[in-house]
Amino acid sequence: MRRKTRLQSVFTSLLAPLMVGLGAVGSAWGGFAGTDVFVASVGHGPGSRGSQWRTTLWIHNPGPDAAHCQVMLLRRNQANPSPPSYNVTVQPGDTVKYDDATWLLFGIEGYGALRVVSDRDVVVASRIYNQPGSSMAETQGQFFAAVPASFAIGAGDSTDVLGVNQAADGEFRFNYGFVETTGNSVTFRVTLYSGDGTVLGERAYSLQPFEAIQVGLVDLGAGERPTDNGRLHVTVTGGAGRLIAFGSGIANTSQDPTTFEMTLRPDCGSSSGDITAVIAGSGLAGGGTSGDVTLSVASGGITNVMLAAESVDSAKIADGSVANVDLANSAVTAAKISGSGASSGQVLKFNGSAVVWDADNTGGLTLPYSGTGNASVLLSVSNSASGTGVQGLSSGGVGVFGEHVGTSGTAAGVEGRTDSTAANAVAVLGVVTSSSPGSSSAAVKGVNNGTGGNGVGVWGEHRGSGYGVYGFSTSGRGVEGVSPSGSGVVGFHTGTSGTAAGVEGRTDSTAEGAVAVLGVVTSSSAGRNSTAVKGVNNGTDGTGVGVWGETPSSGTGVVGFTLDGAGVYGVAVVSGIGVFGGTRDGNGVQGSSSTGHGVHGTSGSGYGVYGETSTGKAGYFKGNVTVTGTLSKGGGSFMIDHPLDPEHKYLYHSFVESPDMKNVYDGVVTTDDNGYAEVVLPNWFEALNRDFRYQLTVIGRFAQAIVEEEIHDNRFVIRTNFGHVKVSWQVTGIRKDPFAEAHRIPVEEIKPAEEQGTYLHPKEWGQPEERGVNWKESQALPEAERKLPERLQQARKAAEPRE
Repeated sequence: MRRKTRLQSVFTSLLAPLMVGLGAVGSAWGGFAGTDVFVASVGHGPGSRGSQWRTTLWIHNPGPDAAHCQVMLLRRNQANPSPPSYNVTVQPGDTVKYDDATWLLFGIEGYGALRVVSDRDVVVASRIYNQPGSSMAETQGQFFAAVPASFAIGAGDSTDVLGVNQAADGEFRFNYGFVETTGNSVTFRVTLYSGDGTVLGERAYSLQPFEAIQVGLVDLGAGERPTDNGRLHVTVTGGAGRLIAFGSGIANTSQDPTTFEMTLRPDCGSSSGDITAVIAGSGLAGGGTSGDVTLSVASGGITNVMLAAESVDSAKIADGSVANVDLANSAVTAAKISGSGASSGQVLKFNGSAVVWDADNTGGLTLPYSGTGNASVLLSVSNSASGTGVQGLSSGGVGVFGEHVGTSGTAAGVEGRTDSTAANAVAVLGVVTSSSPGSSSAAVKGVNNGTGGNGVGVWGEHRGSGYGVYGFSTSGRGVEGVSPSGSGVVGFHTGTSGTAAGVEGRTDSTAEGAVAVLGVVTSSSAGRNSTAVKGVNNGTDGTGVGVWGETPSSGTGVVGFTLDGAGVYGVAVVSGIGVFGGTRDGNGVQGSSSTGHGVHGTSGSGYGVYGETSTGKAGYFKGNVTVTGTLSKGGGSFMIDHPLDPEHKYLYHSFVESPDMKNVYDGVVTTDDNGYAEVVLPNWFEALNRDFRYQLTVIGRFAQAIVEEEIHDNRFVIRTNFGHVKVSWQVTGIRKDPFAEAHRIPVEEIKPAEEQGTYLHPKEWGQPEERGVNWKESQALPEAERKLPERLQQARKAAEPRE
């Protein structure tokens, strides 16, 4: 058995760095722990005499760190180079449990062994049990402890399995099995001895890489019931592989099993180790290699790096020990300077010999200054050079402030003018001088405190054909408008004729993804029907367009893209067309989405998506199709490339039709010695189906087969007049799930009043197409196509670029 320990030493404050040399010492774990272990026998499926076997699996992590485990199923009677696997992480001290593990983890019915590989030592155990009924209280089972791969025997090794009991009284039967653990082939010999050492039978075996096998005792050629006290001796004769052996004794009446493990090699589970030394780390003294040892702080052993941040306060500093050189530059603030001896308005200044409190030097205009007059210009400053006429500076307030205090009139608080005719001349200039300004900083800002709809924050006007407001940015936004409840930017063409735009966006960029007009809804939880870009046309004659997208080349007029929602969504409130696309040769409407709906159609009572064609396909789906409601069709088939000539032919098969919602299940089973076979159906079978029908066909011989027990508890029993008869079975049932009960398909139905006199397939009945049930709907799209050229001509004229 493996042994393991953890030694944890904690030195608080300054005694943190302690280095201790450790060997492998500690208390033993219960069971065999390891990082590569094998459970020799697991399964899910039927056994002899009507038994039904299942497996429960436990994985325990006894260590201090999370264990990342991979569970692999090694199926019987085959090599398993790439077995199915399941990954699980077991937290420190936790135990995970899987009932019916073979089916739950791998979805496989059958038998084999489990291999569990982990990056930490884990303890694994299992119980394989017979469950004759639906309750776990009725089960009989046997325990298998996982065996580490290191315990397996290889070439030249041998082991024994005791407890062999398969005697003439017929009370027990005995099976034995093996698992290869290295991924290599191995050969071995099994000998059966009686209690007094007499050889009763023997046989040579071989295992493929990671193969699991289990056989009955009769396989050794010693007869059907050779002994009630036997011993199996297993010797590995060749190959690079290694194996684990086991035995299983089962009571024939109760089906109660018992596990018999192989004997272990003498070297399995040995351990040794001890603390070899306690070494004093940096700043410590003492330690030793034997006996009781002591550690202490060495003289001068505490260095600067051992001190925690902020661990030295003023109580540890001697008074008067801080000199000028100990103070950092700019470390003394105004709060640390005493005002003793100073008068109001005085400042600290150097008088030639010392720094003293004294009056501040003043002269010229005394500040602050305030005056009143009635001249047309109260203060005039003129600079005859190229400098600034008036400059105002403030560290926290307004640099220059002007206010028109009258309650009427149109005079300006601040007015800037220029007489220059040069390009880029400016009457009023605002500059944010910082190269990294704060959020929403503005060179020129206009604020209107009006609470109604009148007034303008910033007004720009041009008396000719130029720009009323012009904004320029090297890489950001040229113009941005923000409003908490109104429109951020509004452009309005007030003329009642002409094709000028209310808002126009242009870009000269040739880069991929360049945008002339961009609208963004910034909220990550936007409201219903919120729109980044919205176009509204109030026309009532049906010729206008809400949103128009056009490209003169082969590009796309309108593209809609979304990560999860609808790329393009169109709604016609009454009777129009929500989205219409027309083309001569391409796709009239195309939808694409990364994870959402490429095309999404919704209708209250009509068709969510309607497709029609005279000679082509009304709908084409490349990929899987899900229909949550009822599918009605004229006919149906599968269509695949012909298996014998896939390049030149197709193969069709029609659907199997029924007036009922009928499910079909089938399979093949072989009866046991007494002619019985139990067919186990899925656990949801009776919850889904009712009104069962049965078909049985005997295969390979003349025999009789009947349904001995009808379906109950999701299983039924077949009986033949001979044993070991292969039977093909088929069971049908009518659906009884809630959807089927609520939506039974009527076999016959009177057409509704609006469809009386119409046909689903008028052509096949020799009738004109006008008598088709969907004739009216099919005329809506041609009408839209007829109006499209007129709308295109009008919209192109409106979108012509202007200089």
